[in-house]
Amino acid sequence: MGKTNIAIAVDTEDAGNAIRHAAQDQGLEIVFEQSPGSDAHAFVEQMGRLRPEMVFVEIPRMWGSPPRVIESLRAAPGTPTVVVIHANPDPEAILGAMRAGAAEFIYPPFDATTGKSLKRLLQDPNGSHSEPAGKTLGFLSVKGGCGATTIACHVAAELRRSYEKSVLLADFDPDLGIIAFLLKAASQYSVVDALQNAERLDHSMWQAFAASGPSGISVLNAPEKPFLPEMDPRQSGKFFHFVRSEYDFTVVDLGRGVTRFNLGAMSDIDETCLVTTLEIPALHRARQTIRTLLNGGCAAERLRLIVNFMPRHPEVSVSELETMIEFPIFATIPQDAEGISDAYCQNGLVSPGTLLGEQIAAVASRLTGQPEKEHRKFRLFARA
Repeated sequence: MGKTNIAIAVDTEDAGNAIRHAAQDQGLEIVFEQSPGSDAHAFVEQMGRLRPEMVFVEIPRMWGSPPRVIESLRAAPGTPTVVVIHANPDPEAILGAMRAGAAEFIYPPFDATTGKSLKRLLQDPNGSHSEPAGKTLGFLSVKGGCGATTIACHVAAELRRSYEKSVLLADFDPDLGIIAFLLKAASQYSVVDALQNAERLDHSMWQAFAASGPSGISVLNAPEKPFLPEMDPRQSGKFFHFVRSEYDFTVVDLGRGVTRFNLGAMSDIDETCLVTTLEIPALHRARQTIRTLLNGGCAAERLRLIVNFMPRHPEVSVSELETMIEFPIFATIPQDAEGISDAYCQNGLVSPGTLLGEQIAAVASRLTGQPEKEHRKFRLFARA
C-alpha cells in the first residue's frame, strides 16, 4: 500500500499543528493546505485535481450547512475520508457530521486526540473486523425494588476506581431508568439513540452519546421519559460489539423482569446477575425468572444469583435459600440503608471502605477475574 495523501483546511493553529505532527509521525504526505476562509467550491475542485485520500476540514459558517459540505467532500473523486475539526465536542455537531459521512470528529485538546484518531483511521478505516476484547456484565432485578441498579452502579465504579479499567455503565431500563439521576450524569441522548444508530456507531459519534459519571466511568442513560415502543433486540448485537471495542468493561442495567429485549440481549452479555431480596414475592419471582431465562437460551454457567439487602442475622440460611430457589447463590449484599441514603445526597456511591463497598468490591472481583485487593478480602457469604 502506498503512502496516504492528505489535505488540510484548518484555521485553528493548534489543530493545524497537531495534524501536521501526526501526519509526520505516520509518514503521510500533505498534498495541499488551504484556509477554510476561501471558497468551498474551489477547495473541492482542488481536491478533485490532487485526489487526497483523507481530508481534515474545519467548516466555517460561510461554507454553508456542515452536512452538505461533508457530503460534497465525500463526493469528490476518490471518495476521500473526511475528518471534521471542531472547537468543542458539541453533540449536535458530532451527530450531524457523522450522519453526513464524516469518519472522525476531532476537538480539543488537539494534541491528545488527533494522533489517536489518525492512527485509528489508518489501521482500520472501515471499522474493526476482529472480535473486541471488552467484557459485558448485566444486572437484572426479579421485580422492582431489588436494587440491581445500585449494585450495577457500584460495580462499575469499583472496576474503574480499583483496577483503572475503562468502564461504561449503560441504563437499559426504559421505564424506571434512574442512573442519570443517581450519578448526576446528564446527557441529551440515551440508549434508544445509541441502538437506533448501532450500525453507524464509531468512536467520534459515540462522544455525543456517552456522559461523564463519577470515578471516571462513562454513562449511557435511559430515556428521560418512558420509552413506549419496545427497544429492538436486533440492534443489541451491533451495539455491544461496538462498546466492547471501546471499553474494558460494560456494565448494563437491564431493568426488572424478563422482556423481549433483555432476553435477546443475553447472548451478547458475558455474565448476567439476577438480583433478588429475601421477600417471599421476590424469591418466588427469582425462581420463575431463572426458569424463563434458562428456557430462553441463557446458559446456567453465565447466570449469577445475588441476594440483596441481606440482614446480618437472616431467618434462613444460604443453603436453605438455594434449595428453595433451586439455583446456587453467587453472592449476598448486606443492608446499608443509611449509607445508600447518604450516597444519594452526594454522587450516588457509598464509600469503598464501608461494609457495602467492600462487599461490592468482592463481587466485582469474582465477576471479572480481577485480583481482589488484599485489604478487602472476606467471604462473599457465610453459610449458616
